[in-house]
Amino acid sequence: MSAPARKSRQRLTVALVVYCDQSLLPVTLESVKTLADEIVIEDVGSWDESVQVAQSYSARIRQAEWTESFSDAKNALLKRVIGDWVLWLEPGETLTEASLKELREFINTEADKSKAYMVAVEGPTDDDSGSREQTAELRLFSTKAGLTFKGRIRESVRESMEEREVTIGLAPGVILQDERRNQFEKKSFNAHLALRLANLEMAEHEKTPARLDLAIGDALCDLGDFVHAAPAYSNAVEHALRGSTEQLEAYYGLLSAMDRNPILQPASLETCLHALEIFPLDAQLLLAMGGYVQARNRGDLALRAFESAVRNGRVDLETWRLLDLPEVAVAFYAMALRAQGQEAEALAQLEDGLTRFPKSTRLIKLAIDLSVKLDKDARAIELAEGWAETPRDKMLLADVARAACLAMKKSWPEALALLQRAYAIGCEHPLCFQWLTFSLVSNGQFESAKVVLEHWRKVAPNDLDMQTYSSAICSEEALHKSDEESRESQAELDGRFYRVDDAANVSAAEMPKPAFVTQAESEKSQLSRESVVDE
Repeated sequence: MSAPARKSRQRLTVALVVYCDQSLLPVTLESVKTLADEIVIEDVGSWDESVQVAQSYSARIRQAEWTESFSDAKNALLKRVIGDWVLWLEPGETLTEASLKELREFINTEADKSKAYMVAVEGPTDDDSGSREQTAELRLFSTKAGLTFKGRIRESVRESMEEREVTIGLAPGVILQDERRNQFEKKSFNAHLALRLANLEMAEHEKTPARLDLAIGDALCDLGDFVHAAPAYSNAVEHALRGSTEQLEAYYGLLSAMDRNPILQPASLETCLHALEIFPLDAQLLLAMGGYVQARNRGDLALRAFESAVRNGRVDLETWRLLDLPEVAVAFYAMALRAQGQEAEALAQLEDGLTRFPKSTRLIKLAIDLSVKLDKDARAIELAEGWAETPRDKMLLADVARAACLAMKKSWPEALALLQRAYAIGCEHPLCFQWLTFSLVSNGQFESAKVVLEHWRKVAPNDLDMQTYSSAICSEEALHKSDEESRESQAELDGRFYRVDDAANVSAAEMPKPAFVTQAESEKSQLSRESVVDE
């Protein structure tokens, strides 16, 4: 039950541990200056301008020697906090305006001092999908709770919470991590630091805590050493309490490391099965299982795994997961249904998904593709119009959807006319790029398709469809050339041996062709002479 509403304003302290973070500090301090009643900073030996930056925001700063322990630094800060509540941030992290308002209102009226609160933390994207990840971390608690941190690395107040019977709650708002977190130099520095601290703390324990194995595994992955990361995660699986968040996190890390190591890849399926025995409803594990069995040509088993993820999948808030995981599950399930020939059911699942995630571009695109294939032209156009953000885009995307329907019926002149017109007047939507590329390739216009593809790459470098089409064009062009060479060889052969009568040798090229063949070739020849846009 929530604590009674309070009318008095609660004082909030924002606390940070800093080391050479002059480039990251400004965005964080600027972000929280209207939220914090005080900002306290523990500087552990910066030699850059971090202290000066903090002083410009009126932060209270303590400069101390680094003791090879994040707990020491944070506990030292706690002794200096004067607020009623403390919010822990890292340099580079920010809160949106909406989060600032939500947190302030929550602290003033709802927060219970007998609880420590998790806050959602959203990481920057560092892969080609462009999907962001999110977790929940203990970042907010009352200064009157008497909590202290333990651990040199992956420090936590959980042990202290158990001793003082402090329970866990979930606070509103989202903490956003900075994109620079993924820069090689930053990741490398943090990884080497984590390895050093984990090894120091290991020497202090008779039995290694799972959090140290996890710290080592994560650090090695950040350094690209997946060979040695896998054993660290295996140790974490063994040392963690069965069914705990730490054990689930260890399985995630182990599977990720195995997937990146060709030697270990064959064992990924078995490892995933072991994990599902303990966490049978975990959505991420179910999606991983679907991918593993699909790669082994067991589409039926993949379908079951994806369906379970959609219908029964659960997530652990304290593990890193895709922010749009529920949408991804629906998309994978629909694609698996389509691969099994159940296209109508696949579209039905996508339509159901769109009632829950109406702004999901992933689901909209798949629904348009399936509507086109199933001859549901009106629905394809309606979905395309709904995807548009402006009246102009609505008109252009409606034409693109009409063109897609025409292309599916192989009405190439009409389809290309609509697509080329939309492209020529500036349509840079993925749907336009996709269907124009598809139509050009289908008509053998590889050079024009490459021009569109390069434009697509500049507009959306992380678009997976763009990357797929790029690979497909190379393969299709090679196949096309092979077919042309084969036809030329066959024509030469026919020219030498095809006999109409005993008196004349006639080349196959000289033989009359049916009217529908000459008409199609004439249209195709005309299309091949057209440029994607006027030069």
